[in-house]
Amino acid sequence: MFKKFTFILAASVVIFNSCTDNKSSKESTTDTSNIKEASTETAKVEEVKAEEFPTICVWDKTSLLATPDSKGKWLSSISLGESLIYLGEKENDKNSKRVYCKVRLSDGKEGWANEYCLVVNGSAAAILKQSPIHKRPDALTLTDKKFEIGEMLAIEESKGDWIKVVGKERKKSGWLNTSAVTTKVEDVTTAILMLKKIGNINEDLDIAKAKEFIQNAPYSDSYFIKLLEERVNEQEQAFADETLVEEENTAVDEIENVL
Repeated sequence: MFKKFTFILAASVVIFNSCTDNKSSKESTTDTSNIKEASTETAKVEEVKAEEFPTICVWDKTSLLATPDSKGKWLSSISLGESLIYLGEKENDKNSKRVYCKVRLSDGKEGWANEYCLVVNGSAAAILKQSPIHKRPDALTLTDKKFEIGEMLAIEESKGDWIKVVGKERKKSGWLNTSAVTTKVEDVTTAILMLKKIGNINEDLDIAKAKEFIQNAPYSDSYFIKLLEERVNEQEQAFADETLVEEENTAVDEIENVL
């Protein structure tokens, strides 16, 4: 009888330990599963963050829409050269056949913008000197097209001393030497505002408008402000020289008439 009781007791202990081990194993498995789920969620969050790309607008007054279609509610406009974030989503508009990108502006506002007006993974720049455009990053691929001083563009890619660029409204694109551009915020901003306010500085300036722009420019130490001041001085001097010549010619004519 005692032996039978001892056997039953021993069997009960084994079963209890087995159940305890199974419970611990299940808890361990659950803990591991929770860790894996947490890791997966973290990876998803990191993946979402990785889907954000710096982007430059190359078309002034590009519309930011609430939905990815040309009839979507207008939310805001995006300026030429403005920096924004592409959020990794694209949609085709069946009506207009345009592709829209989901973007976020610097104030946090999100919406959809026409892909054609944007350069994803781009950075803003401005032309420092007249520069010929090349088809590829090779001096032998020179074209007859040029970027003029002060033009804004977006840099798409760099390769050694070369950069692949896209100009305003995508009218010009190609490869330039890196020495042809500036990426300083003060210079790019000044170049864009200068173009809007007074036009191409390579042509005859409206002196009054040019002086007003110089006086009110947000970055007085920009390369383009100094260049504009030089152009104003040159044009004023040229005008003064022409006036002097005209006055001298008039004086000569008057003397000849007297004689």
